[in-house]
Amino acid sequence: MITVSEINLPVVDLGPDQIICQGSGIQLRAPVGAYTYKWSTGATTPSINVASEGNYWVQVTNTSSCTSTDNISIQVVPKPIVNLASLYQICPGEAITLNATTPGATYYWSTGAKTPTIDINSQGTYWVDITVNNCTFRYNTTVNYKALPSFSISGPTQFCETGTITLSVPDVGSIQWSNGATASSITVNEGGKYTVQTIVDGCTLRDEIVITRVALPTFSLGADLSICKGEKVILTAPANMKTYKWSTGATTPTIEVTSAGTYWAEITNSTGCSYRDEIIITQKQEPTISLPEIINACYGEIVTLNATTQGATYTWSNGQTSALINVTAPIDLSVKITVDGCEYERQIKVLSDECPIIPNIITPNNDGKNDTFVISGLNIDNIDIEIFNRWGKSIYKRMGYDNNWATESTGIYYYHIKSRLTQKDYKGWVEVVQ
Repeated sequence: MITVSEINLPVVDLGPDQIICQGSGIQLRAPVGAYTYKWSTGATTPSINVASEGNYWVQVTNTSSCTSTDNISIQVVPKPIVNLASLYQICPGEAITLNATTPGATYYWSTGAKTPTIDINSQGTYWVDITVNNCTFRYNTTVNYKALPSFSISGPTQFCETGTITLSVPDVGSIQWSNGATASSITVNEGGKYTVQTIVDGCTLRDEIVITRVALPTFSLGADLSICKGEKVILTAPANMKTYKWSTGATTPTIEVTSAGTYWAEITNSTGCSYRDEIIITQKQEPTISLPEIINACYGEIVTLNATTQGATYTWSNGQTSALINVTAPIDLSVKITVDGCEYERQIKVLSDECPIIPNIITPNNDGKNDTFVISGLNIDNIDIEIFNRWGKSIYKRMGYDNNWATESTGIYYYHIKSRLTQKDYKGWVEVVQ
């Protein structure tokens, strides 16, 4: 008798058909046990991972050589083709629109935006998640600034009103200044705002500068001057300047001058602007003054001093104010002669010599004329006098004399006079008559 046993087939169920997202995968599993496996992919394992669209089957065989088969259809949702480059290069300050538009999609950007497009004006890395048919795909892009040369205006921001300045930019691209110039450097002589732009690699580079025109520190040393000999003049430049430079080499705000010449001062203010002024100083012509320094005269002699000078006034050291004065020798004095505002001083020394005038007759009759023995031409305070009668007897002797000797006795008398200043002796006779 033959006994037939029924052997159960392997139970194989790969599940319902599946839809997966491109770039993801799914694991297909057959039952695990004492089986052998044969997949449509050629695999012989209990499970396989698949990521491609298609129909997949598996054949499972038990130890009794019984076989079961199941299949499954896998659909792949493709990653949308988005017009979003991996790298964008923009000009600094320029905006760019990142466009991820995909039909039927929703969006989420790294900026938080949920729109198909976003506007970007700064460099960085950005991403967007696009969801289509329940599949989310991420797209990355980088926005960089183009490597551009430095472009800025070089030059001072101030200049003196009579000067000019040069403004420069790097010589790149197509340069255009606000004044119409197209060179890399311009020279200007007016204040105001100057702008410049150039185009490099499609980018417009701009810069601007405001220039101030500074007024010169004008001043005047005054009208030309005519000064007296020896007169001092103070020349003054404005205070609080940065630097001073005089024709004399001085570096102070003021200088003192006493001689004729052309003098100039150059001042520089805090902004570096300079100004120069000059003054011509002449010296008034000294008049010709015909007045000797030394005059020789006899002692006691009346001397006329003549300082006459055209257009002058006079001040003598003895207080007199006329051009001509009479003085008695000896004497030292001075005179100040003022002409055209200038004062000229002269020193005069009137020297005295001994020019003795000794009478040889006197008439002591009290008529007020020739009553005493009067000596002139000598300094009688500095003489010794002795008078003798006809027999040689000394009848009068004095040191210093006051011109008062007389006698009632007529006759011839002899005198001996000695000057203590010059040690000269003067001898002679004098007759006394009534």
